[in-house]
Amino acid sequence: MTSEDDDLLAELRRVVADADPVPASVLAAADAAIETRHLDALLVLLVADSTRAEHSGEFAAVRGAEADGDGRVLSYEGGDVRIDVVVHQEAATLKLVGQLEGTTNTEILLERADRDAERLAVDDLGRFLVAGVAPGPARLRCRTPAGGTVVTEWVTL
Repeated sequence: MTSEDDDLLAELRRVVADADPVPASVLAAADAAIETRHLDALLVLLVADSTRAEHSGEFAAVRGAEADGDGRVLSYEGGDVRIDVVVHQEAATLKLVGQLEGTTNTEILLERADRDAERLAVDDLGRFLVAGVAPGPARLRCRTPAGGTVVTEWVTL
C-alpha cells in the first residue's frame, strides 16, 4: 500500500466514524467480552475486610482494638490459595503490603479499572509491596503452580 492508500483509508475511517459511530452498547459488549476471556480463572473471594462490620470481630482477636490505625486488612481465599493485603493510607495515595500462600509466584499483577496492570515482585516467602497506589477499584492476579490463573474479586481501595 502507498501513502495515498493510507490517507484514503484514514479519511474513510473518519467519515464512517462521524456518519455512523459505534453504538455504546456495542462498545460495552466488547468490553464484557474482553473481561470474560479468563473464565477458567480461579476466583478467590474476599473473606474478610477490616472495614466491614460483619468482619470486624475476625480481626479483633488477632490484631486487638487498634486494627483501624494499622491499616485496612483484606483477606481472600479460594481453592488452596490465600492472599492477605494490608492497605495503608499515605497522604493522597495508598501502600499495599501483602502475602500469597498456596502459590509459587515470583510476581503478582495489580489490576486497576482505569489503567494498565502493574507487575509486583513477590519474594521467596510470598510477600509483596507497592506504594503510590491511587484509591479506586482494584484486584490482584497471579498463577497457580500448575499454571492456572488466580484472580481476586474487585474491591475499592
